[in-house]
Amino acid sequence: MLFSLGQYSVQPFLQYYNRDVMRQADAGTSTSIMLACIIVGSIVSALIGGRISDRVGRKPVIYVAGAAMAAAALLLLVAPSYPVALGLALFFGLGFGAFTSVDWALGSDAMPSASSYARDMGIWHVAFVAPQMTSAPQGALLDWGNARGDNFGYTLVFGIAALFFIAGVLLVRKVPDNAHRTQQVAA
Repeated sequence: MLFSLGQYSVQPFLQYYNRDVMRQADAGTSTSIMLACIIVGSIVSALIGGRISDRVGRKPVIYVAGAAMAAAALLLLVAPSYPVALGLALFFGLGFGAFTSVDWALGSDAMPSASSYARDMGIWHVAFVAPQMTSAPQGALLDWGNARGDNFGYTLVFGIAALFFIAGVLLVRKVPDNAHRTQQVAA
């Protein structure tokens, strides 16, 4: 849920970020290009992340992916230009794709009982989609912060996103990585 909170803290406001911070004349097109960079990075790392997690375990991949997403969120605040922001979007996508390829696998591995698997996966899914409803409070925070200083609202919202990603990484440490243990026993 924390990773989704991080994502949905920023995603709804990328167009405004491109307009207000990156000073893009056509913020809609600029945002579409930025999202395309995220998608390209995600596809590449999703293909690679799953294979790496099969070798080293799920959690190390999630640690690196979460750190990359947090770093990208913070670095977007100081990106000196739109091309640099696009590079950071690609970098974020690399983290997001690796995370996405591994998080469901880790969740599946960690399910406590086969008898409650469907219910538990349903709850897992809700944790990923429910954070979409945070747009209104995050938007209010963005407006409040921007009223207090030039783009201060973006600093708050992107900073909170980074905190969500880092908190997600820290909490994943407590999730058992059963697939890696199974592989080690089999080897």
